[in-house]
Amino acid sequence: MFVSLVDERQSPWHSDLKYLTADVLCTSRDLPLMLMQQDQGNFVMPDSIPIKRVFLRKGPTPPRPALAEGMITWRLISQLQLNYLSLMDGDPEQGAASLRQLLGLYGNLSEPAIAKQIQGVRSCNLRPVYRRVPEPGPIVFARGIAIDLTVDDQAFSGNSPYLLGSVLERLFSRLVAMNTFTEMTLSSQQRGEIAHWQARMGKRTLI
Repeated sequence: MFVSLVDERQSPWHSDLKYLTADVLCTSRDLPLMLMQQDQGNFVMPDSIPIKRVFLRKGPTPPRPALAEGMITWRLISQLQLNYLSLMDGDPEQGAASLRQLLGLYGNLSEPAIAKQIQGVRSCNLRPVYRRVPEPGPIVFARGIAIDLTVDDQAFSGNSPYLLGSVLERLFSRLVAMNTFTEMTLSSQQRGEIAHWQARMGKRTLI
Protein backbone atom coordinates (compact mmCIF):
# COMPACT_ATOMS: atom_id res chain seq x y z
CA MET A 1 0.00 0.00 0.00
CA PHE A 2 1.26 3.49 -0.90
CA VAL A 3 0.12 6.77 0.67
CA SER A 4 0.83 10.23 -0.71
CA LEU A 5 0.22 13.24 1.53
CA VAL A 6 -1.02 16.50 0.01
CA ASP A 7 -2.52 19.69 1.41
CA GLU A 8 -5.85 21.31 0.50
CA ARG A 9 -4.28 22.60 -2.73
CA GLN A 10 -3.08 19.13 -3.75
CA SER A 11 0.51 20.20 -3.17
CA PRO A 12 3.01 17.83 -1.52
CA TRP A 13 2.87 17.97 2.26
CA HIS A 14 5.70 19.64 4.16
CA SER A 15 8.64 17.36 4.89
CA ASP A 16 8.82 18.42 8.55
CA LEU A 17 6.00 16.00 9.45
CA LYS A 18 7.28 13.72 12.22
CA TYR A 19 4.62 11.03 12.47
CA LEU A 20 1.18 10.17 11.16
CA THR A 21 -1.68 8.15 12.62
CA ALA A 22 -4.41 6.78 10.38
CA ASP A 23 -7.37 4.43 10.65
CA VAL A 24 -7.56 2.58 7.33
CA LEU A 25 -10.08 0.06 6.02
CA CYS A 26 -8.29 -2.18 3.52
CA THR A 27 -9.15 -5.16 1.37
CA SER A 28 -7.01 -8.07 0.22
CA ARG A 29 -8.72 -8.10 -3.19
CA ASP A 30 -7.97 -11.42 -4.92
CA LEU A 31 -5.22 -12.58 -2.55
CA PRO A 32 -7.46 -14.97 -0.51
CA LEU A 33 -7.99 -17.03 -3.67
CA MET A 34 -4.29 -17.98 -3.54
CA LEU A 35 -4.95 -20.02 -0.38
CA MET A 36 -6.18 -22.91 -2.51
CA GLN A 37 -2.92 -22.97 -4.50
CA GLN A 38 -0.71 -23.91 -1.56
CA ASP A 39 0.40 -27.54 -1.34
CA GLN A 40 1.94 -27.30 2.14
CA GLY A 41 -1.33 -26.44 3.88
CA ASN A 42 -3.43 -23.32 4.14
CA PHE A 43 -2.77 -22.48 7.79
CA VAL A 44 0.14 -22.60 10.22
CA MET A 45 -0.44 -23.66 13.82
CA PRO A 46 1.08 -21.24 16.38
CA ASP A 47 1.80 -24.07 18.81
CA SER A 48 3.60 -27.38 18.44
CA ILE A 49 0.79 -29.94 18.30
CA PRO A 50 0.53 -33.32 16.50
CA ILE A 51 -1.10 -31.93 13.36
CA LYS A 52 0.70 -32.14 10.04
CA ARG A 53 -1.39 -29.86 7.82
CA VAL A 54 -4.56 -27.78 7.92
CA PHE A 55 -6.38 -27.43 4.61
CA LEU A 56 -9.48 -25.60 3.49
CA ARG A 57 -12.16 -27.97 2.23
CA LYS A 58 -13.64 -25.11 0.24
CA GLY A 59 -11.92 -21.86 -0.56
CA PRO A 60 -13.19 -18.33 0.08
CA THR A 61 -15.79 -16.87 -2.25
CA PRO A 62 -14.39 -14.69 -5.05
CA PRO A 63 -14.36 -10.97 -4.22
CA ARG A 64 -17.01 -8.78 -5.82
CA PRO A 65 -16.22 -5.32 -7.21
CA ALA A 66 -18.21 -2.35 -6.01
CA LEU A 67 -21.54 -1.74 -7.73
CA ALA A 68 -20.75 1.79 -8.84
CA GLU A 69 -21.19 1.84 -12.59
CA GLY A 70 -23.91 3.16 -14.88
CA MET A 71 -27.54 3.06 -13.79
CA ILE A 72 -26.77 0.70 -10.92
CA THR A 73 -25.40 3.68 -8.99
CA TRP A 74 -28.72 5.50 -9.24
CA ARG A 75 -30.64 2.36 -8.31
CA LEU A 76 -28.51 2.05 -5.18
CA ILE A 77 -29.13 5.70 -4.27
CA SER A 78 -32.86 5.13 -4.68
CA GLN A 79 -32.67 2.54 -1.89
CA LEU A 80 -32.32 5.43 0.58
CA GLN A 81 -36.00 6.24 -0.04
CA LEU A 82 -37.17 2.68 -0.54
CA ASN A 83 -40.83 1.94 0.24
CA TYR A 84 -43.47 -0.62 -0.63
CA LEU A 85 -45.34 1.54 -3.16
CA SER A 86 -43.18 0.37 -6.08
CA LEU A 87 -44.28 -3.20 -5.32
CA MET A 88 -47.97 -2.28 -5.28
CA ASP A 89 -48.02 -0.65 -8.71
CA GLY A 90 -49.57 -2.94 -11.31
CA ASP A 91 -50.40 -6.62 -11.05
CA PRO A 92 -48.64 -9.28 -8.90
CA GLU A 93 -46.33 -10.20 -11.79
CA GLN A 94 -45.11 -6.60 -12.05
CA GLY A 95 -44.64 -6.54 -8.28
CA ALA A 96 -42.50 -9.68 -8.56
CA ALA A 97 -40.44 -8.04 -11.32
CA SER A 98 -39.78 -5.03 -9.07
CA LEU A 99 -38.81 -7.34 -6.21
CA ARG A 100 -36.45 -9.33 -8.47
CA GLN A 101 -34.82 -6.07 -9.55
CA LEU A 102 -34.33 -5.14 -5.90
CA LEU A 103 -32.84 -8.53 -5.02
CA GLY A 104 -30.52 -8.30 -8.02
CA LEU A 105 -28.76 -5.35 -6.39
CA TYR A 106 -27.79 -7.41 -3.36
CA GLY A 107 -27.50 -10.93 -4.72
CA ASN A 108 -24.44 -12.04 -6.67
CA LEU A 109 -26.02 -12.69 -10.08
CA SER A 110 -22.77 -14.24 -11.31
CA GLU A 111 -23.62 -17.23 -9.10
CA PRO A 112 -26.05 -19.39 -11.13
CA ALA A 113 -27.83 -20.72 -8.03
CA ILE A 114 -28.48 -17.23 -6.62
CA ALA A 115 -29.62 -15.85 -9.97
CA LYS A 116 -31.99 -18.82 -10.39
CA GLN A 117 -33.52 -18.30 -6.95
CA ILE A 118 -34.11 -14.61 -7.63
CA GLN A 119 -35.83 -15.52 -10.89
CA GLY A 120 -37.89 -18.00 -8.89
CA VAL A 121 -39.90 -15.15 -7.34
CA ARG A 122 -43.01 -15.36 -9.53
CA SER A 123 -45.68 -13.25 -7.84
CA CYS A 124 -45.77 -10.50 -5.20
CA ASN A 125 -49.21 -9.20 -4.25
CA LEU A 126 -49.66 -6.44 -1.66
CA ARG A 127 -53.07 -5.54 -0.26
CA PRO A 128 -54.33 -3.45 2.68
CA VAL A 129 -55.64 -5.26 5.78
CA TYR A 130 -56.83 -4.33 9.27
CA ARG A 131 -55.53 -6.20 12.30
CA ARG A 132 -55.02 -5.75 15.99
CA VAL A 133 -51.66 -4.13 16.64
CA PRO A 134 -49.28 -6.89 17.87
CA GLU A 135 -48.02 -4.84 20.80
CA PRO A 136 -48.73 -5.01 24.56
CA GLY A 137 -51.15 -2.51 26.04
CA PRO A 138 -54.66 -1.43 25.12
CA ILE A 139 -56.40 -3.16 22.21
CA VAL A 140 -55.69 -1.07 19.12
CA PHE A 141 -56.47 -1.85 15.50
CA ALA A 142 -54.43 -0.45 12.65
CA ARG A 143 -54.12 -0.64 8.90
CA GLY A 144 -51.33 -2.76 7.53
CA ILE A 145 -50.04 -4.44 4.39
CA ALA A 146 -50.54 -8.13 3.64
CA ILE A 147 -47.92 -9.60 1.31
CA ASP A 148 -48.66 -12.76 -0.68
CA LEU A 149 -45.37 -14.00 -2.13
CA THR A 150 -45.33 -16.92 -4.56
CA VAL A 151 -42.17 -18.72 -5.69
CA ASP A 152 -41.30 -21.54 -8.08
CA ASP A 153 -39.97 -24.56 -6.16
CA GLN A 154 -37.94 -25.67 -9.18
CA ALA A 155 -35.74 -22.59 -8.80
CA PHE A 156 -34.76 -23.75 -5.29
CA SER A 157 -33.60 -27.26 -6.14
CA GLY A 158 -31.86 -28.69 -3.08
CA ASN A 159 -32.86 -25.68 -0.95
CA SER A 160 -35.98 -24.40 0.73
CA PRO A 161 -37.53 -21.04 -0.19
CA TYR A 162 -38.35 -20.58 3.51
CA LEU A 163 -34.99 -18.93 4.21
CA LEU A 164 -35.51 -16.35 1.46
CA GLY A 165 -39.05 -15.79 2.71
CA SER A 166 -37.79 -15.16 6.25
CA VAL A 167 -35.36 -12.52 5.00
CA LEU A 168 -37.98 -10.82 2.83
CA GLU A 169 -40.51 -10.83 5.67
CA ARG A 170 -38.16 -8.70 7.75
CA LEU A 171 -37.29 -6.54 4.75
CA PHE A 172 -40.95 -5.71 4.13
CA SER A 173 -41.35 -4.56 7.74
CA ARG A 174 -38.62 -1.99 7.09
CA LEU A 175 -40.53 -0.57 4.13
CA VAL A 176 -43.57 0.57 6.13
CA ALA A 177 -43.90 3.23 8.81
CA MET A 178 -43.89 2.58 12.54
CA ASN A 179 -47.65 3.15 12.87
CA THR A 180 -48.53 0.26 10.56
CA PHE A 181 -47.49 -3.37 10.07
CA THR A 182 -46.79 -6.11 7.56
CA GLU A 183 -48.12 -9.67 7.39
CA MET A 184 -46.59 -12.07 4.89
CA THR A 185 -47.62 -15.42 3.42
CA LEU A 186 -45.13 -17.50 1.40
CA SER A 187 -46.48 -19.98 -1.15
CA SER A 188 -45.10 -22.04 -4.00
CA GLN A 189 -46.66 -22.78 -7.36
CA GLN A 190 -46.30 -26.51 -6.74
CA ARG A 191 -47.16 -26.99 -3.02
CA GLY A 192 -49.35 -24.07 -2.09
CA GLU A 193 -48.82 -22.23 1.22
CA ILE A 194 -45.41 -22.81 2.82
CA ALA A 195 -45.40 -20.39 5.75
CA HIS A 196 -47.38 -17.54 7.25
CA TRP A 197 -45.80 -14.89 9.47
CA GLN A 198 -47.77 -12.99 12.07
CA ALA A 199 -48.16 -9.23 11.86
CA ARG A 200 -44.90 -7.35 12.41
CA MET A 201 -44.82 -3.65 13.23
CA GLY A 202 -43.19 -1.37 10.69
CA LYS A 203 -39.56 -0.41 11.24
CA ARG A 204 -39.19 2.46 8.80
CA THR A 205 -37.88 5.59 10.49
CA LEU A 206 -40.00 8.72 10.29
CA ILE A 207 -38.24 12.08 10.00
